[in-house]
Amino acid sequence: MKPISLFLVIALTLVCACSSGRVARPYYPPIDLSARDWIEVETPTFRVRSDAPPEAARVAATELERFAGLLSRATQVVPTERATVYAIADPKVLAAVLPDFARGVRANIHSGGLIVAPIQNVDDTRATLSHEIVHELMAQQRIRYPTWYTEGLAEFLESTQVRHDLATIGRPETMRAMALAARGRIPVWQLLDPTHSPHEDLHAYYANAWLVVHYLHTGRRPSGESPLDAGVDYLERLAVGEPWRSAFETAFGTSLAAFDEEVEAHLEFLKTRYRLIDFEEPIPEDEPEMEVRTLAPEVVAAQLAEATIQFGHYRAAAALALVAPWYRDPEAPRANAVFGLAEATLGVTDRASRAVDVALASAPDDPAVLQLAGDVAYRLAVNEKQVDRERLREARTRYERSRRLGSTTPGLEWRIARTFGAGLPGDDLETRREIVERALTRYPEDGQLLLGLARIHVDAGREEEARRLLRTVIDGNWYPGLREEARRRLEALGEPATRS
Repeated sequence: MKPISLFLVIALTLVCACSSGRVARPYYPPIDLSARDWIEVETPTFRVRSDAPPEAARVAATELERFAGLLSRATQVVPTERATVYAIADPKVLAAVLPDFARGVRANIHSGGLIVAPIQNVDDTRATLSHEIVHELMAQQRIRYPTWYTEGLAEFLESTQVRHDLATIGRPETMRAMALAARGRIPVWQLLDPTHSPHEDLHAYYANAWLVVHYLHTGRRPSGESPLDAGVDYLERLAVGEPWRSAFETAFGTSLAAFDEEVEAHLEFLKTRYRLIDFEEPIPEDEPEMEVRTLAPEVVAAQLAEATIQFGHYRAAAALALVAPWYRDPEAPRANAVFGLAEATLGVTDRASRAVDVALASAPDDPAVLQLAGDVAYRLAVNEKQVDRERLREARTRYERSRRLGSTTPGLEWRIARTFGAGLPGDDLETRREIVERALTRYPEDGQLLLGLARIHVDAGREEEARRLLRTVIDGNWYPGLREEARRRLEALGEPATRS
């Protein structure tokens, strides 16, 4: 069975953190992680870290194992990595870590994938963690799925119910059904368009993504066939870079407008159509094998700080770092490097540099520390009104050494190209082109880089080459907003751009 078809019925999401720094005195309000006792419950598939009572943490770990087992049986795909899950009860800690719009989140840190979710009543905890687990399992497959599909599938699967040897998948999820009724439908041609931003109305986006996935799995086309095979074909075409519109029309054999009518008609069947999976043996209900151990608050603070940096919560990262003793401990290099990155992003140059110096002095050959130290040097270089070239050279040296030691850092060229769009201000056109092309060599599917290269070609008078790149972005499966920007640029060059 192909990976994409396997994952038409799975998903998972994780979030994690780590932090530290050397400072003369705290200047962020610390986040108190010592108000509750933290424990870690380790099972075959997860490390569940929680400040909830031990029994609640054990129940959450059991639910996670059961859901992972269900997905493995339904898809014949097993997790390849042990995920860390923070099931947090303290509302103040949750408020510091979770983005405002999220019930749960997933992130990658240097030690692997991590999920953060609240631990409430059993049903709410099961639904949120199930949603995030689907995202994690999809991420472990290293396949690029469109956002509407990853979120719609996670919504579709989080309502899964299991009794003995029978799983029910796809019963209507109340909150999404209410959002559909209140906010209305997003047309399919808008939902599937990679330039459509989910943040315009998250509740409507999630509800409509769920509806399309529900139709793919449980619906019937006018011909009586299931739309699932066409959905698999469509996702596979996207994965190899086929433009989304032509991929859709080839896979489904119909227009987007006609398919939108199919999805609209499916609304009346939501309560009666769902999937049943009958297993040869019942899903075990017993508590899985597990080890329970106490967890120091500073370990929690370190991981959560690393995660909050990924979400852009730099002040929260710094506040979490102050909880750990690592901001004054030279024997905790990664934590010091993370704290330095938080400080650099906030523009606190002296403290950022000091934290990184401590980290590099104690771990000069740690690729994760070198990558973080490169990030600090880069941020300090571009935080100034004028780019600090010496710090850029320092960042390049750290990135290159980190890569030689096994890191997967994207490197300086990629960061410059993403920050400035078309190379560093002040560089000649040839230097700018070389920087962006080197970044594209490593990330050939990065639409932002293609837009930057097109701009360089325009500046150099190579308008035909610029048009070619812009048409590539317009016709491709890129991230939200990119295709619209490419259209605007193409029209500025005097060539009408056909709108989707």
